[in-house]
Amino acid sequence: MWSSGLIKNQISFPMKKHTIASFMLGAFCLTASAHKTVEGSLFFDNWSVGLNVGGVTTLNPDYPFWKSTRAMTGVEVTKMITPIFGLTGEAAFSFNSCKNYNTVGHNAVNLLGRFNLMNAFGGYTGTPRFFEVEAVAGVGWLHAFMGHQDGESSLTSKFGLQFNLNLPKGWSVGIKPAVQFDMTGNVSAFATESGNFHRSPAFDADNASFELSAGVTYHFKNSNGTHSFVNARLYNQSEIDRLNARINDLRQQIGDRDQKLKESARRQRDLQNKLNESRNQHPIPKE
Repeated sequence: MWSSGLIKNQISFPMKKHTIASFMLGAFCLTASAHKTVEGSLFFDNWSVGLNVGGVTTLNPDYPFWKSTRAMTGVEVTKMITPIFGLTGEAAFSFNSCKNYNTVGHNAVNLLGRFNLMNAFGGYTGTPRFFEVEAVAGVGWLHAFMGHQDGESSLTSKFGLQFNLNLPKGWSVGIKPAVQFDMTGNVSAFATESGNFHRSPAFDADNASFELSAGVTYHFKNSNGTHSFVNARLYNQSEIDRLNARINDLRQQIGDRDQKLKESARRQRDLQNKLNESRNQHPIPKE
C-alpha cells in the first residue's frame, strides 16, 4: 500500500498462470491434513472481526525505508471454514502516503486465504492454542487518492504471517508483518509520475510495500457455546445411555436368575439330606 518512486533497479517476476491453481491446491491439501474430526458448524459459526493499526513503508530502494514509514489502520472479517483454513476480507487505509493533500493516501481491499500452521502440522487439540502462527495470502484492489482527481487503481497481491495470542472469552491479539505487491504498477506509476506500468501482472520488488501492524480480534460465540471449533464425539450419547440401561437390566436379570439357581440348589441339598436321613434310619421292629 505504497507509492514507490522512480525505478532504477527493477526486479520483476512474471506471474505464472498456475499461481491461483497452486494456491487452491495448497489450501485443499492443508485442509485435508487435519488429524481429528471436528463437529460440523453452521454458516454463522466461527466468524471474527478485527481491528489493526501499524505502519507501512515502501520496499523501493530509491526511498529511505524508515523515513518513508506512514501510519495505517484497517478492519477485517474472517470466516474459518476448518481449524486450518479460512477466508478474510480486509479493508486498510494508509495516511499521508501519496503525493497529495489528502489525509488518506491509499485504500486497499483484500481477500485473503488464512492458514493456521500450528493446526496444519500439529493437529487441532479441540481448543485454540495460546500461541498460534498463521500464514495469509491473497489478492486485492489498491487505490491511490490524488487531490481532486480520480486517482489510480491497481491489482495487488499480499503475503504475510500472523503471530497470535489467544485470550479468554473469544479475544486474541496478534502481530502481523506482510508484503503487498502492486501487480500492475498503476498506483506506483501514477503516484510518482513514473512510467513503471506492467502490461500483465508481475511481482515487482520496486512496486511493493512492507507493513507491520498489531491487531485485536473478537471471535463470536458459536452454536456449540464456544468461540472455536470443538472435536467431534464420534458417538451418540442418547444411544450410549440406552445401551447402558439395557446392559444394567440384563445384569439385574442375570442376578435374579443366579439367586433362583442358588435357592434351587439349596432346596435340592435339603431334600437330599432328608432322603439320606430316611435311608439311614433303622426300621422299628414289630411286636
